[in-house]
Amino acid sequence: FVLAPTTTTTYTITASAPAGSCGGTTRFTVTVTPTPAPVAVPPVVICSGASAQLGTTAVAGNTYSWSPATGLSSATVANPTVTLTNTAAAATTQTYTLTTTNASGCTATAIVVVTVNPAVVAATGATVVTITDAPVAIGAAPVAGFTYSWSPATGLSSSTVANPTVTLPNYTGMPITRTYTLTTTNSATGCSGTASVAVTVNPDLSFEVYNNVITSNGDNMNDRLKVRNIRSFPGNKVEIYNRWGRQIFSTTNYDNDTNYWGTDPTLVAGNYYYVFKQNDNTIAKGWIEVVK
Repeated sequence: FVLAPTTTTTYTITASAPAGSCGGTTRFTVTVTPTPAPVAVPPVVICSGASAQLGTTAVAGNTYSWSPATGLSSATVANPTVTLTNTAAAATTQTYTLTTTNASGCTATAIVVVTVNPAVVAATGATVVTITDAPVAIGAAPVAGFTYSWSPATGLSSSTVANPTVTLPNYTGMPITRTYTLTTTNSATGCSGTASVAVTVNPDLSFEVYNNVITSNGDNMNDRLKVRNIRSFPGNKVEIYNRWGRQIFSTTNYDNDTNYWGTDPTLVAGNYYYVFKQNDNTIAKGWIEVVK
């Protein structure tokens, strides 16, 4: 006969004999060693490249074995960390089996399924070169179901669209570069990706006078020599000459607003000539007419 108790049990066997013969009894105990308590391992969902913990707290005297070991920080601890990547367009899964063994050699198994959502690629576009105050687009076309966040927001038409325009000033006389970081998030999975793009802004060093005719009549309208992009020429020098070649005005760091020429009430009507010297010794010359 076969005994299959589920707990430790003591049995008594009695032997019967015919009349005139001796019978007898005996007792024996079958010890049942319990299997390890099953480990509840709930399903896990992660983003590509992210990590999560599997399993539970270790029990003293038990040993643990995970299979396969792919992506695990350890295959022999109760609660390893799993890190998996997914370069596909759809979610992928990885199934792990945990075998727990107690001191008596009894085992129990549990299974956990890890779902890995696909990576999110942030599309920032190529490096951009523009000039001061000229808007230029960065990023790429939006994708339905994704949100966008740019940092910093400086100069952007919007920091929450996929492809904003950026407009930046540069009055330093030298190129400047600002780097923007885009975080793109899949609203359905919560997964995100980041990327950066550099925007180089060159100064606008093209020289131009707004108007060659000024009316020095004190009405604050067209009554001074104004240079476009004057802030792009730090350290400039302006000289004004009358028709006979006599210098009547000279200044450095001409700025159109606080340091300028043209409103002097003693100016007489006629033609005048300017010499505009940039900090790199580039010189621009031209004429301007004062009308009274």
